[in-house]
Amino acid sequence: MGTGKDSWGRRSGEVSPTFAVDSEGALIPDGSASSPLSKFRETYRLATASRDWLVFLRQSRSGRDSRSQAALVGDLQSFAIPDLIGFLAQSRWTGVMAVSGDAWERRIVFKEGEVRAAYSDVQREQLDRLLVRLGYVDLTVVEDIAQRVPQARLGRALVEQKILASHDLFRCLKEQIAEVFHGIVTSSAGSFCLVKQPIDDVSHDYNLALSAQGLLMDSIRRTDEAAHFRTKIPHSAVVVSRVKVPNADDVTQDEALVFSKVNGRRTIAELGKETRQSEFDTTKLVFRLLEGGYVQVALDPPVPKEEFPKEGPERIVEVYNSVFRAIREAVLHGRNASEFSKAANAGLQAHSVSASPVLEGLSFGAAGDLDSPSVLLRYEKLQSAGRLGADPLRSLARSMGDVTLFLLFEAAGNLSPESEEALSMEVKRLQALLDTP
Repeated sequence: MGTGKDSWGRRSGEVSPTFAVDSEGALIPDGSASSPLSKFRETYRLATASRDWLVFLRQSRSGRDSRSQAALVGDLQSFAIPDLIGFLAQSRWTGVMAVSGDAWERRIVFKEGEVRAAYSDVQREQLDRLLVRLGYVDLTVVEDIAQRVPQARLGRALVEQKILASHDLFRCLKEQIAEVFHGIVTSSAGSFCLVKQPIDDVSHDYNLALSAQGLLMDSIRRTDEAAHFRTKIPHSAVVVSRVKVPNADDVTQDEALVFSKVNGRRTIAELGKETRQSEFDTTKLVFRLLEGGYVQVALDPPVPKEEFPKEGPERIVEVYNSVFRAIREAVLHGRNASEFSKAANAGLQAHSVSASPVLEGLSFGAAGDLDSPSVLLRYEKLQSAGRLGADPLRSLARSMGDVTLFLLFEAAGNLSPESEEALSMEVKRLQALLDTP
C-alpha cells in the first residue's frame, strides 16, 4: 500500500500549507517552523494566471523564457493526458503543452489544434540522435555540425550542406514528433502545464502541421501492438537470422527489404538503421516475418564461425579481398606504399606467391584487392577442368592464404611494430570469419 501522502508530504485530509506575499513581494510560509518549500530547491518561474492562482513552473534546463500564461496545470497520476489532448485538438487550441518528470521534459506545440513541433531533453528523442539511429547521418558528422549550429537549426544545416535530403528531414521530423508525443501519452508520473502562447512566440525552426488526433490514435495503437510484439521480441537487441526465403507474393515490400538485410548478426536496432525504419516499425516487420516462419530471433549473437558459414567460392573471395584491402590500408599509413604495390603485383605475375593456377593473370587493383569476377571465372573454369583437385574450395582458400602471407611479409618493412601487430590481429579476425580448412 502507498503512504497516502502527496508531493508536499501531507496525508489525506491534512490542511495545505499557506503562504503570504509581503510588501516587497517575498513569499513567506505562514505559521511554519520550516518552510515546506525546502524540498523544492530548484529554479522556478512565475507563470501568468488568474489573480486567485500563483503558478510556478520549474525552469527547464534549456532556459526558455517565461512569456506565457498558464491555462491549466495538473498531475499525470490524476489526469488522463490522452483525454486532454483530444480536447485540445477538438477545441483547436493554440499554445504549448509542457510535461515534466523527475529527469525529463517534453513539450508539444499546438496551433489551432494541430501539432506544429515537439521538443524533448531525452537524448534518444532529439533530432540528432534520431538521424543517427535511422541511418541517415553518421554520429561524427552530426557532432561536428552541432558544434557550429544550435540544435534547432541542425536539420536545416544538414540539408543546406547537402548531407541530408529535404524529404528525409521531413520524414525524420515527423518521426521525432511521434516519439515525443508517444512519450507524453505513455507517461504515468510527473506534471503537465498548458501554456497559452501565440505560436509565433515559440522558438522552433520547422513548421509542420500534424493531426493531434492522428498522433494520439497512433500512440495508443503503438502501445497495444508493442505489448503484443514483446511476447516474442523482448527488446531491440535480439539478433535476427534467416530460416527460409519467402516468395515475393507472400511478403510486403517493407518486409522484403528487412529480410534482405537479415544476416544472422544484425539486431532489430541495426536492421532499423540499415533500412531507415524506426525501432517500432522494424520490430513490427520482423514480428510478421517471424510469424511467417521466415526468420528466428536469439537474445545473444552466435559465435563467429556460426555468424559466417561457408557459402562457397564467392564468400572465400569476398573475405580474402577484405584481408587484402586491410593490408593495403595499413601500408598506406606507412612508408614506400607505391613500392609495396609494385612488389605485390610482381609476386603474382612471377607465380612466386602461390602455385595455384587460380591466380594466373591476375593483379591487385587500386584498392589493394583482386577483381572478384575474374577470380571466380577462373575458379569455375579450373574446377570444371578438374585442375583444382578433389577439394576445389580448399585449393582456392589455400591460394588466398598464400597471397595473404606474402602481402604481410611485404608490408612488414613499412609498418611500426605496433602497427604490424595490429594488422596481424585484424587479418586473423577476418580469416576467422570463414568456416574453411
